[in-house]
Amino acid sequence: MINRCRERNGVSFDPWDDLNQYVSNVILVLVCGQRFQPGHKTLEICKKISDAFDVLLLHKNQFLIDNVPLSVTLIPQIRNACQSMKDGYHYFTETVDKIIQESKGTTPNCLYTLLLQEHAEGSISTKNIKGVLVDSVLAGVITTKPTMYTALAAMVNFPEVQKKIQEEIQRVVGKDRLPGLEDRNKMPYSRAVELELYRYYTPIGAAGPRTTTQDCSYKGYSIPKGTKVIYNVWRVHHDESFWENPFTFDPTRFLDDNGELLPPEDEKRQRLLTFGVGKRSCIGEKLARVRIFLGLTSILQNFDLARDPSEPFPSSDPNTYETTFMLQPHPYKLQFKPRH
Repeated sequence: MINRCRERNGVSFDPWDDLNQYVSNVILVLVCGQRFQPGHKTLEICKKISDAFDVLLLHKNQFLIDNVPLSVTLIPQIRNACQSMKDGYHYFTETVDKIIQESKGTTPNCLYTLLLQEHAEGSISTKNIKGVLVDSVLAGVITTKPTMYTALAAMVNFPEVQKKIQEEIQRVVGKDRLPGLEDRNKMPYSRAVELELYRYYTPIGAAGPRTTTQDCSYKGYSIPKGTKVIYNVWRVHHDESFWENPFTFDPTRFLDDNGELLPPEDEKRQRLLTFGVGKRSCIGEKLARVRIFLGLTSILQNFDLARDPSEPFPSSDPNTYETTFMLQPHPYKLQFKPRH
C-alpha cells in the first residue's frame, strides 16, 4: 500500500480501495495462507461482499427483510446485495479450496487447514467450513477498513496529532524500517491515539444483541430470563458525567502524568466498549488492533497526510458521519506527501 501511495506522487486520491487491499490481504493470509496482488478478483470479491453486507445491515433494509420477505426479490438494492453475497460466497470458497488442493500439502497453517482437520475428526460439516471462512473475511474487512478510513481522515483534521505520532515514530523506529509489534509498547502516544479513535468515533454505536440467561435486575428494572439486551456503546463513550469534553479529540486522556499509557484496569480503558465485553467480546480484537496500529504508523512514517484543497473534506465531528454497519466519513480524497 505504501508503494502504491508513493507512486501517485502526491496527487490526491480516495484511499478506500487501497485500504480494501491492505485489510483484505491480512485476513486472506489468516484464512487461506495466501495474499493476492492488486487487481486480483479475490480482492474485488472481498470488496463486493463487504459492500453488500453494509446494504443488508441498513436498519430499513433489515426491517423489510424480516417483515416483508418478498423484498429480497422485489427491491433492486436488496436483491442485488443478496446476489453479490451469494456469488461472492461461491467464488471465494471455490478459490480457497482450489488453493489448498494445488498446494499439495505445502500450505502453511491457516484457518482453512485447521477447519479441515476439524472436519476430518467429524466436528464440523463442509457447509459450515465455508460459512466460517466467509464470516471471517466479512468480519475482518467490514470493521477494520472503515476504521482505518476514519483514522486517516482524523489525522488530517487533527494535524497536531499526526505530527506527534510522527515524532514518536522517528524517536522509536526511525526511517530505515517499518514499525513492528516490538515497537508498540514503546509508543504510548500512538496507542493512546488508537484508543481515542475508538472512543471519539465509536465505530459501532450499539453492540450486537445479547440474551439474559436468568432473571435479573438492573437499577430497579426487572429483566426476565430470555430478554434480548442491547447496550448503547455511543452513550458510554460520550457520557458527559464521566468524560471531560467528550466531543473533543484528546488522546492524552489515556496517558498518565508521565506520558505512559494508562493500564488496562484503569476505569477509562474499562469504559471502552468498542470490541464488547465479557466472554462474547470480539474474537478478532487483538488482530484488529494490531492491523490498525501497524497500518497507521507505517503510513505516517512515510507520508504527511493533507486534504485535497480543491474538494470538501469530512468534518472532524463524528455526529456528521454516516452510519451503515460502521460509522465512517463520507468519501474523501487525500494527498500522501512522501516524507523521505
